[in-house]
Amino acid sequence: MKHIKLFSPIDLSGHDHKVLSLLYRPLIGTVAFSLYQFIFSYTYQKESVDMNQALILNMLVITEKEFNEACNHLSAYALLDVFEKQEEILLQLK
Repeated sequence: MKHIKLFSPIDLSGHDHKVLSLLYRPLIGTVAFSLYQFIFSYTYQKESVDMNQALILNMLVITEKEFNEACNHLSAYALLDVFEKQEEILLQLK
């Protein structure tokens, strides 16, 4: 499994959460929405967090394929930047 670094330079307001829930969730799907919320929760008031991909998959109860699809959906809607280098991935919320 890959090593993942979670990074979130943003702080979401209550309004931002409402927009994500009501506008983006139907478009990106529940798995991608859950991944976004997971990353935000784990990086809240921290610069970054290092995790193992297996831990993220287990906590969200998803497969690696679902994880990759969720990252693609979030990237397509400009909600996430994904940088990959060999066995390391950086996920940065936008």
